[in-house]
Amino acid sequence: KSSTVDIGSHSGLLNNGRCMKQNILTAVITVIVGVIVAYFTYVLNKEVFDVRYTLSEKIPTKIIDAQAVENVQQLVVKNNGNNSVSKIQIKIKRNIEKTNILKHSLSDIVTERMSNGYFEATYPELPPGGFFTYSFKTLAEGISKTDMEIRHSKGEVKDALSSGSKTIA
Repeated sequence: KSSTVDIGSHSGLLNNGRCMKQNILTAVITVIVGVIVAYFTYVLNKEVFDVRYTLSEKIPTKIIDAQAVENVQQLVVKNNGNNSVSKIQIKIKRNIEKTNILKHSLSDIVTERMSNGYFEATYPELPPGGFFTYSFKTLAEGISKTDMEIRHSKGEVKDALSSGSKTIA
């Protein structure tokens, strides 16, 4: 007896196997692309709260016997994040003689309190890219960064000129 093999039936099985591999590969690629798109959408839409400040050095405005007895300093607070921040609170443990503020918007209502060597101000809201500037007239000692605490509703305001890295003690 001679045996005959139906070549057509074997080639059909091979084609079905190739189609199945191709379908699985297409599904895997689709899932990978979907995950990548979802990741980038998350990263691009992630809320970033990054508010920074700079404090100028003391600039003497009154000098008596070669000693500065009155100074001016400037504090700039800027929102570098991609979301508005609210309730920016500035606390300074120093005598402030006089303040002047350049607001982000003229309609912003800032509350200020000064008493016995303590100054506190609350700025209502800053949009992304927004900033405000305070000028302080102080006595001889001036304001140092250790005298200040600046916060907003979502966290702490950081010194713009610091490295942001932790130091090793």
